[in-house]
Amino acid sequence: MFDNLGTALVQALGFVAVFIFLYIKLYLQIANPKIQN
Repeated sequence: MFDNLGTALVQALGFVAVFIFLYIKLYLQIANPKIQN
């Protein structure tokens, strides 16, 4: 039970981390259109 809960928690945290990363990346592209990395 704890193993499944831990795995679900890790997956949830990973999803949130990726979502925040993509959101910040998109925000920076919109805020600074001159910067093209």
